Amino acid sequence: MSNKPILILVALLSFSLYSCAGSLNADLLNAAYEGKRERLQALLHKGADVNARGEDGWTPLMWAAYAGNAQTVQMLLKAGADVNIVSESGYSALQIAKAQEQEQIIRLIEQALKRAREKQRRQFSALDFAGRMTSRAPINPAEKPGRPDDAGFISSARRNSNARLRRRAASFAKIVDTGGLNHAELLLLAVRRGDIEAVRSLLDKGAPPNAREPTGTSALMLCAGFGDLAILRLLLERGAKVNLKNEWGETALMLAAKNNHPQAVKMLLDAGAEVNAKRKFGETALTYARGKGYAPIVKLLEAAGAKQ
Repeated sequence: MSNKPILILVALLSFSLYSCAGSLNADLLNAAYEGKRERLQALLHKGADVNARGEDGWTPLMWAAYAGNAQTVQMLLKAGADVNIVSESGYSALQIAKAQEQEQIIRLIEQALKRAREKQRRQFSALDFAGRMTSRAPINPAEKPGRPDDAGFISSARRNSNARLRRRAASFAKIVDTGGLNHAELLLLAVRRGDIEAVRSLLDKGAPPNAREPTGTSALMLCAGFGDLAILRLLLERGAKVNLKNEWGETALMLAAKNNHPQAVKMLLDAGAEVNAKRKFGETALTYARGKGYAPIVKLLEAAGAKQ
């Protein structure tokens, strides 16, 4: 690949800069690069950060991918390594693996990316989860929490032979007993389901367009990440704030760029999205788009004044 020499140069320079450091995180970066899995496991157990960053923002996962240590990559992924992080030069672990032509590692990271996207899609708060367990679609906002069929669901689930389902039923029962889902929580659930009619109805009934999950992720961020243009447009029309950030510092624009939704990116830019807003580690929407090779989004962002 054309960027392989660049990656090699960056890697050699970066490794020489931190290799003598003595901290837990620096040792973890070294262990990942060298494929010393027992040492790596011990450092993680001592509290080293699995997403620690060395020079140029390289993480242990990036170093393991660069060095071709597939088993180390697998270990880091199981320990919670973030596959979405990009270096200060705009490289992700997946891009590094591709530059090094590490086919096994490419598969491992692509599988992890798929799992991460699925987890994001299904990441419900405790109250959102209650709505999912009733399996009602579309949502009917006119109904009140604690409906008669809730009792039937809980009763049958509690008698089920599946222990996991029984535990879920117990959690659901507590939620029903304390009043169920409010309009804000229903709105988030409706956005995740892509149910625009429920979203519109809930907004009409007073659901806040800036409803947020416990992580700070707003309804607008959710549909930006999913590329759901119809709901995105509706929320913006109803006053959703375009530059809110979640606990990781991500904005709706970053999520749209990271998940390759150019039309959502354009819509957010037209609505006043801050093009150079930064995540906690300094990434911007442009960092994500460049790192993943999303040329149309890069063009949109640069036209709006994005700077690396």
